[in-house]
Amino acid sequence: MTGSGTDSCTVTLNAAADSGGFAVSLGQATNSAVAVPATVTVPAGATSASFAATVFLRVSSAQTVTLTASAGGVAETFALQFECICSEPSSPCLC
Repeated sequence: MTGSGTDSCTVTLNAAADSGGFAVSLGQATNSAVAVPATVTVPAGATSASFAATVFLRVSSAQTVTLTASAGGVAETFALQFECICSEPSSPCLC
């Protein structure tokens, strides 16, 4: 991701979701500048589902946010990296 805005992330299962779908809880372990939905549901018969991650702040240096996806007693963490952007094209970037 670059600066503020929204990007798409994907949760992937090892096998297809059952007939009712498979709900995965999402949370962030670090950095409150990024928001993700509380839950994403993998549709029945599918192995993945996408969700939006939104960055609310412009950053002055590259940052990594640790997110957690959990379901059925299993939790996995993953990193979402975003880069800084310059506020003015003619000014030097801070990162």
